[in-house]
This record gives sequence, C-alpha cells and structure tokens, in this order.
Amino acid sequence: MLLEISRMIKGSTLRKYINIAHWVPLSIDSFMDIGEVILAVTEQFNDCAQELLLLYDDLVTLKPEIEDVLETLEAEPDQLTQFIKKLETAANSAKTDDTSLLKPAIVQYMLHDLIAPPNPAIPPTGSKAPRGFANPTTARLLCPIKKLGQFDADPGAFMDNVSQGTPGYEITAGDWPSFLYDTTIHNPDNVMEGFLRGYLLLCVYRHIFTSPSSSMTGSRDATKPAKAHIHKLEMVTGCTITYTAVQAHFALSSCARWDIKDGKFNLQSLFNNIVALFESAPKDPWVVETLNWWNEQLPDLKAPKKQKHAKKSKDANKTDNQDNKAANKMLRVLQAQAAK
Repeated sequence: MLLEISRMIKGSTLRKYINIAHWVPLSIDSFMDIGEVILAVTEQFNDCAQELLLLYDDLVTLKPEIEDVLETLEAEPDQLTQFIKKLETAANSAKTDDTSLLKPAIVQYMLHDLIAPPNPAIPPTGSKAPRGFANPTTARLLCPIKKLGQFDADPGAFMDNVSQGTPGYEITAGDWPSFLYDTTIHNPDNVMEGFLRGYLLLCVYRHIFTSPSSSMTGSRDATKPAKAHIHKLEMVTGCTITYTAVQAHFALSSCARWDIKDGKFNLQSLFNNIVALFESAPKDPWVVETLNWWNEQLPDLKAPKKQKHAKKSKDANKTDNQDNKAANKMLRVLQAQAAK
C-alpha cells in the first residue's frame, strides 16, 4: 500500500495532477480552495455542501483518475495532506504567475483607445500605487459603466470622491467596470449591450490563454504551447472569460498583493456574478451570442495539428527570440515613458 501511495505522489504521476491543479483557477473557479473541496467530500460526503460537491465533480472531470488516488490516500492522512498541499501550491502559482506577467503587459493593452499615452505615465514595473483610482486612465477603465458620463465630466473630482469613500461613490462588484464593455456599442438603456466585449478584456484573454504574442492581433507568433493547447481548451467558456476579468481588474488596480478585496470591490463576487450569467441560463441568446463572438476572436484557440518527426527549426527559434525582443522593447518604451 505505501509503495503504491508513494508512486501516486511522486514523479511523472504527480506532475499530471500538478498540471491539472494549474488549470483549476483558470477553468473552474478562480477562488476554489482545493483542500477544502477534497476534504469536505472525502470526509463528510453525505453532509457536504452542494456547492463543494459541484466543484469536486468539476475537478474529477478534469482528471477522473484523481478520485482513485484520493480514495487510496484516505488510508494515509499525512500523505493525503501532503498531496493536497502540492495541488494548492500549484493552483496558487498558476494565478500568481499570470498576475506577474500581466502587470507590465496590461499597460500596453490599455493604450488602444487612447490618442496619447497615459498622463501621468503608468510604470509597467515597480509599485502599483500609480494605478487604480490614482490615475485617470486606469480609473476610467475601473469606473462603473453606469457612471462613466459622470467620470468624464470631471475625472479628478470623481477619483477624489472614490479614494475618500464619499457616499454615493462606493464601488462594489455589482457595478460593472467599463473595461468589461465595448463602449462603442454600449447602450445605457441596456446594460448587457457590449458587455464582456471590451478590447482590453480580449487582449488579456489572449495573453493568458493563447500567448502574449497573440494578445493584440489574435495571431500567435510563438512556438511554445499555449495554455489553451496544453489543457485542450478549444472553446471559450464563461469561467475562462471570468478568470480573465478578475486578473484584468487586479492588474488595473493599485493593490500591491493578490487580495479578494480592492476597497469595497470584491473580486470573488465579481467572479460569481459573471459566472452566474453563463451558468444560470446557458441557452439564453445573450450567452450564446457572447460565446460565439469570443470564439470568433480567437482563431488560434484550437491547437495546430502536430507534424510527425517535426523538429524545432532555426526559424522557429528565431521567431521566439524576435517575440521576446519585441516584448522587451515595448517594456523599455513603457518604462521610458513612465520615467519622464
């Protein structure tokens, strides 16, 4: 028994489950506590909350064999604890890795609708203090869509009121931020028109799921497998869009460390609110049209067919190097702008 357990939590077998744990926050629930879910189901199945049971089912769907592993590990509580900790570490690292890479990149993505760079400039690295409602560019993107007109009338006053917590200016997860919208087609009388079609949101989705090189054009220019290809994601889902929204909001905010709350704005509530739109009525015309639109924007989502005996050519290496050089060049430009 101990030998069998040892094989389950070491080497290539363990890496399979670590790989799945990396995918959990991106595809199931950005705030899922893997340990809580596993222990709740394995220790008190009959009394387990329905929500945890559903999350457990989603986890098992990703890798059905994990259920046999957990059943075996129940006989060795210490080994089960060790296994769970490794899964939790992997899930958290997946989130924080995306957060770190997105921090400098999002400064470029927010320039799309601007005639000139942000003023004052936003440093792509270092402190995030100049972001959030401390900068008119990020503040406008975080501003609730329903208050965008009020913001545009006097950005400075609006930002001051939000920062000071003035009554009427508290921003919560029930206030959809404007970066979630394509503001060119948004209709103030229809909150769902243009919702989840924002340019910045799309760039961030591509950045995370199909590679940074595809973020602004939709076309991949890299040979490293994308997350979507590794995990066989061939269609956009409500959960992957929502994970993107959470990451984008955090990147725009002035929060220095990953936290569920940004003032009174709760990222977990944002996640739950958006996911509910997709899961409560999956055949609703808005849901169907929205997912269709997203899939049209991501032609590289499906992995290219593998060629037998294909080797990475010098040209492929050259492409990777060019991609890295381009990213580094953009980072230096943004840093220079911020230093002025």
